[in-house]
This record gives sequence, structure tokens and C-alpha cells, in this order.
Amino acid sequence: MSDKLFDMIVFARVVETGSLSGAARHLGLSLAVVSRTLARLEARLGVRLANRTTRTLSLTEEGSAPCRSPKKGRRFTSGACVFSPMLTRQR
Repeated sequence: MSDKLFDMIVFARVVETGSLSGAARHLGLSLAVVSRTLARLEARLGVRLANRTTRTLSLTEEGSAPCRSPKKGRRFTSGACVFSPMLTRQR
């Protein structure tokens, strides 16, 4: 699996679960791997996708943009919404 695809899958799980630790549990990865993967994706895209502290995680505008329906302005719960815009962005 390519790093880009892996990074997007991890980010989709973070969005779906609402936390890095939830994504780690769901994917069977360590919290450190999930955190590094999100940092790598942010570096690749050149934007911060999530604001995180030891207790909270919230998506930035850029992080939540791929999950909004352009017609209805609501968020989807499926991580699939993340893939299309990120695949086309070049850095």
C-alpha cells in the first residue's frame, strides 16, 4: 500500500472516530504511528488538518472541508469523503 493511501486511510479513521487513540484502536496501530502519519499527511499537504491536545481533537477548516457535502453543507461520517480532494492535491 502506498504511503499516500495509508495516510488518507488513517486520517479517515481519525475523522470517523474523533480521536487519534480511537483511530489507532480501530486500525490496530499504535497511537504514535497514527500521530506521525497525520503529521506526515499535514506536511505533505502543507496545511494543518486537526488541532490536537492531550485531551481533544478538532478538525481545522481544511481538515473538515473534504467531508462537507457541497449541496447540503453537512458532514458525512464515511471516511471515503476524504479521498477525492487529497488525491488531486500536489505538493
